[in-house]
Amino acid sequence: MNGNWSSNEQRPRERLLRLGPADLSDSELLAILVGSGTRAEPADAIAHHLLRFVQGSLVRLYRLHPSELRQLHGIGDARGAAILAGMELGRRMLLRNEEHGGIISRPHDAYACLRERIPVALHETIMAIYLDNRNHILACNEVAGRRLPAGCELDLRHLLKTCLAHNASGVILAHNHPSEDVAPSERDIQMSRELEGILLAIGVELVDHLVLARHGYAQVHWKEVSAENEKRA
Repeated sequence: MNGNWSSNEQRPRERLLRLGPADLSDSELLAILVGSGTRAEPADAIAHHLLRFVQGSLVRLYRLHPSELRQLHGIGDARGAAILAGMELGRRMLLRNEEHGGIISRPHDAYACLRERIPVALHETIMAIYLDNRNHILACNEVAGRRLPAGCELDLRHLLKTCLAHNASGVILAHNHPSEDVAPSERDIQMSRELEGILLAIGVELVDHLVLARHGYAQVHWKEVSAENEKRA
């Protein structure tokens, strides 16, 4: 077996093949992504130094820019690319785990489906879940348009096109607040009210609108606000 491993008996690749990946530590899994090590250091030592650099946080490791990884001793372009690619594959697996065919029966189900889509870099994005008439997930995508100083625009054309392509009966809209404050804004309420009317024109219901953060979510209660305004009128 190729590679500059520190122990013949406990090579991470051999342990993975014998025991499965779940039994390996973060450092061992990272050593496999690092590969063969260098003349000065074996792969497991490089993995250990890298985890120490990010204080053991895989989220911090994922957030590292490729240029930052390249500057770390023993990493370089190829190893840095392999590490980031491996972590991105893991993230995408989580994103797709609850999509296509799952059922949304409550707001928390939608949050569970979307929370891993919240950008690691703190900027706002808008996402949509498309449902059939039994609340099965048909698709899930990002529908953010032009970036604005206060957030981003909804790409309405993309949203409507996806609704029609999947013959969706309902849509759940969601967006994040980079501040991590999930309290809906007046702009969120107004957008929900306007979008509800646009979707109804093509036979699609705006089922819910969520404001997301990594610690939780809140619903945008535009229907209650609209009803209260009608009473006052």
